[in-house]
Amino acid sequence: MQTLRDAFPLGARPLTIAAVCAMLMPLAGCSAPNLEAQVNEAAKPDTCESSYESAVAGSGDMAAGHPLMMRYLGATAAASAWSTVASSCPARAVEGVVHSAQSLYTAQVLASRLGIAAASAPTMDYGSLVKLSMDTDALSKIVLEEDRAGFSLGVLAARGVANATLANSDAHKTAAQRLFSLSEAGTDPRQKVYAVDHLIANPQTIDDPANKIEASTVAAIEMNCARAYLEALSGSKHISRATLAWLADAATARVWHAFELGYPVFDAALLEQDEG
Repeated sequence: MQTLRDAFPLGARPLTIAAVCAMLMPLAGCSAPNLEAQVNEAAKPDTCESSYESAVAGSGDMAAGHPLMMRYLGATAAASAWSTVASSCPARAVEGVVHSAQSLYTAQVLASRLGIAAASAPTMDYGSLVKLSMDTDALSKIVLEEDRAGFSLGVLAARGVANATLANSDAHKTAAQRLFSLSEAGTDPRQKVYAVDHLIANPQTIDDPANKIEASTVAAIEMNCARAYLEALSGSKHISRATLAWLADAATARVWHAFELGYPVFDAALLEQDEG
């Protein structure tokens, strides 16, 4: 009876083993690099992580103590990176907006000191806006605050308060109209007329009701309008990626304008203490 040992003569076994190894080696040669590539790909930071790292680095470069040009370039880079953070990191959207506006404003100030042209101011662009996919209540709050800001600026403009213009008043009212038309709210949240006693009593400076910090009254009006956007970014549970990006840009424009009008730029005036 032939045994297993007899079926593979001693001299043939090394050849057989070599043949098996020859068959397996190409497989091993293919699988190892593929596995390494998968590991490397998984280790790459996503858009949120990489933009956050770039934003932090840029913010460090624009800090006082560095050469003026380095600070300007750092602020410009940080503004772009924080903008990406705002639109790609939902959990950091508010932080991204505030720091992007701060960086843009800082870049503008530094450009003036350097004697070079500053980048264009951020604006609210309705050109590509077709629909806002978000919580109706949050959008209604933005509509209300835009309309309130328009009314308040109109009141101050009529009294000749510096930086309160009818053009800005109309811009806010137009924003309220455009956004309401895109909402699915059953009731128009705009009140058209708002209480103005406190406003008239403090036309130049006022304690911002959100944090009790004294600021230009016009700047405080702009910032409180901007906060409606920030609240929507942080609290809206049903918000599409496209809507997040548009809201972040709109909020950045509103916050930046408040800075331009003299609102305090430091973090404590805008971010909660536990913001990271």
